[in-house]
Amino acid sequence: MWIILLLTHAALALDPLSFLSDDAKRSAVAKAQQAEINRRTGLSTTDCNELFSDLPFENNTKTPFLTAFGTIQDMMGGIRYWDQQCLRQLAQNLSTLNSPIALRVAEELLKTDLEMSVNSTAQYCSPPTSGIEQILALSRNVNRIKSCTPLEQGKWKTVRGNSKSGIDFSYGLVQEAPSKFKAVLNVEFTGTNNGVTPQMMLERARTCMNSIKSGLKGPNGEQLSISLLTPREANQLPVNLRPRKTSISIENENARSHSKAYASSIGCPTILHEVLHLLGLCDEYPGESDNYPCRAVGNRDSVMRNQFLTFGAALSENLTCECTSEECLSVLSDPAKRAILLMPTYYDVIPPHFRNRYCKFDPTIYRKRFSDYSLPDQAYSATLESDHTLKVMSIYNPGAEYFDEAPLVCNCPETDQECKSSLREFAQPSSTLKPNSCPDPMTLKASVIGQNPVADGFSNGQLRIHRPASRPSLLEPRHFNRIMAGSCEAKTTSYERCAEFAYETSKVVCKQAPAQCLNNTTWGQ
Repeated sequence: MWIILLLTHAALALDPLSFLSDDAKRSAVAKAQQAEINRRTGLSTTDCNELFSDLPFENNTKTPFLTAFGTIQDMMGGIRYWDQQCLRQLAQNLSTLNSPIALRVAEELLKTDLEMSVNSTAQYCSPPTSGIEQILALSRNVNRIKSCTPLEQGKWKTVRGNSKSGIDFSYGLVQEAPSKFKAVLNVEFTGTNNGVTPQMMLERARTCMNSIKSGLKGPNGEQLSISLLTPREANQLPVNLRPRKTSISIENENARSHSKAYASSIGCPTILHEVLHLLGLCDEYPGESDNYPCRAVGNRDSVMRNQFLTFGAALSENLTCECTSEECLSVLSDPAKRAILLMPTYYDVIPPHFRNRYCKFDPTIYRKRFSDYSLPDQAYSATLESDHTLKVMSIYNPGAEYFDEAPLVCNCPETDQECKSSLREFAQPSSTLKPNSCPDPMTLKASVIGQNPVADGFSNGQLRIHRPASRPSLLEPRHFNRIMAGSCEAKTTSYERCAEFAYETSKVVCKQAPAQCLNNTTWGQ
């Protein structure tokens, strides 16, 4: 009897389809088996015998369900939703077969809840002995090896897992050429708000990802691009290579965007920030206001801390500004006045999040007549009155006869060293700094990110400004390395040690954070 069973198992270790030499016949049998499994997928039954009954084979014959594990692997998307008890039985049976394909199929069937149910009841100090325990252990080892194997050119790897910060991720990674990589997500936008439809939001997000790809670089110059597939497009991929679908709702224009919901007014900097969450990255801005006191704060221009400041620093941009009023045209006609338009103001030097938190405007706007004052050499002048107080005078909104001057005072708490450091930077901005947006009284006609520079200049009532990038990448080394590491825990340890505290609400737990997580510039590198 035991000999018969061993022979049966040995036979089952080989897929009978492999013995069909006729390609057309083999394809026809595979399609017939897939059609039958598809039919059973639509059944609402818990009868395992019905689900696992014999499948069609050649010449109107049948073959045992378990011998068709090649077909089963192809149809995994539907099978995984069968009755849980039946899946356990199928995984248990497959795990005893001496076949790499059978092991891969069993691995796909072993969902987290099944693994937890086995682990919660199995207490042992010796190696696992049951079939289901063995395949679980093997599955984990295989996953570790697969996740940590370097990508090869032209090869695809699907990354699935959970960051210690609590963020779950599922994406594809492919090396398109040496030092050129692509991350692939499966996203579905839902709902319509303020006239923005799912298709419109998809196009906006794709345009954003395409415009910034020159700025997504690794620490050694590696190039990363991000591709957004629809569920329909993702379904064209083999099941085992298909990223899990993420649904993103479209909310009203004033909503706070997050990775699963976008405000209808969302712009490219925030889209990138939220997409990077889907690739496993956590927030890096101070978390106290959201009751996350333990968060490891990133450097000031980190895309996961301040995406707007990062965009201004890491992406070159060509701005085309135009006049829509006679007064604006009169400014352009005077070379001395229009020179003011190319001068950076407080708006370009001090980022909005800093101004809103630490700075106050004098309620009085000083309007000055050009004829009464000599033309300024710069539109931004700052005085560091103490290590925690910066006073700024900024000129803006030049007109035919007048220009405005606005005083701004920024105060830092005595103990806030990062704020004080920022004040020192704002006191002496770079001499090459240019406006981040069209200066008053002009309006934006076009903005092109990441393209070849245009020459600054005026013509036909328009102003052209090229704003060069001042940093090499939108991504910190820790971001790029984390994305490329995927679910390889051995390569993400440093990042995860700090990310683990990103959404912790207990101040007591903060004491457990490593000292390296308190460094605002290099943690997780």
